[in-house]
Amino acid sequence: MEDLLQQPPAKKRREDPTIPHDPSNPPYKYSSYVVEDHGTEIFDIKFCPYFEHENYFAVASDKQITIYKCLKDDKTIEPIAVYQDDAHTEHYYAVSWILHKTTRHSVVLLVAGTDLGVIRIIDPFSMARSLPRRILNGHGGSVNEICVHPIFHSIFATASQDLTARIWHCLKQEPLAILFGHNEQVLSLDFHRSGKYLATASMDHTVYVWNLDACEELSTKIKKANKSIFDSTSPTEFYYPAASTREIHLTYVDCVKFVGNYIFSKATQNLISFWKFGDLRSTSPYGNDGNSDKIEKSTSILAEMEVPDCGKWFIRFGITLGTGLGDSWIACGNESKTVHMWNLRSRPFPVKSHYEITHKFFPKLIRKVGFNRTGRIMIVIGAGGVISRCDKQAKFEQSLYTLS
Repeated sequence: MEDLLQQPPAKKRREDPTIPHDPSNPPYKYSSYVVEDHGTEIFDIKFCPYFEHENYFAVASDKQITIYKCLKDDKTIEPIAVYQDDAHTEHYYAVSWILHKTTRHSVVLLVAGTDLGVIRIIDPFSMARSLPRRILNGHGGSVNEICVHPIFHSIFATASQDLTARIWHCLKQEPLAILFGHNEQVLSLDFHRSGKYLATASMDHTVYVWNLDACEELSTKIKKANKSIFDSTSPTEFYYPAASTREIHLTYVDCVKFVGNYIFSKATQNLISFWKFGDLRSTSPYGNDGNSDKIEKSTSILAEMEVPDCGKWFIRFGITLGTGLGDSWIACGNESKTVHMWNLRSRPFPVKSHYEITHKFFPKLIRKVGFNRTGRIMIVIGAGGVISRCDKQAKFEQSLYTLS
């Protein structure tokens, strides 16, 4: 993944093909759509990454979680199951998939976060009696985002309105760790690919990177929890991040993602920033060459990408990473039915997007874009209960054959 971001040496660069970006030949094309009965906003979409040959995804909407399957032949989407709380009073803002391994088998579970701070864990496929629906309590406000540990897939982190981020195991009632420090609600978070660091973004305009690996107590808890070994100790508490900045964005930061040691982040200022902590020579995701006790505050900005009509908060981008010239993208929707896309193999990243994809059956306000594990399907969700499916275009891929 790191080589995606490295500029080739000068001699090699002259030999590299120029990637064409023809606006009339976009990488994805609209295929189909559905509208959920509630007709209100859908806030989150996550594909399940644990099935090789099937494409399931879940969406979090106003009062329900819905699981869909992407059908192969006619490129449509089919609802599989709907989940609501018994009182129909909870609103869902975040969803993700985890994989819990037992001595006999692995179970795919769905994690959903509500406006009341409740985390619900659902077994949507096997309905195993040993793993019924579970409820984890602890947050004092809405759960805004959920991300899964990249190595231990039964461990996940949550961002909340209560100013904290928390790290959980699906079978433990209390969190493994609580991260304090933000002055406003935490809107987004993402694990580094190593699982040793966590990025958090907040309504207080800041982005933090937390060095989880520096805490031996938490590292031990995570390793033991992966074997379903739990102790009765209180959650490990973090008060100081390894790196902190409010220089990248001037408003609410509502989306943050690691790509290698670099960060993509977005705020309510019609802009996605691509940057890292420390200088570009640093090999650490939090700068300071990874060996300083001082909080890193310096940053290096590599690119700024404009997303017009994207001033509302809680609009998230999606990223897919592949090995081919046309397989790595960042995509962000806006308030005017348009998805802006940048090819992450292009050098340098332009201010204006490489492609603008729109359709009359896209949501008027696009809240999030999500990709399946291969990057061949893109789902667009947002206002009005609208879920739109787009698929990779064969025509676009054919245009790259002569370059690969």
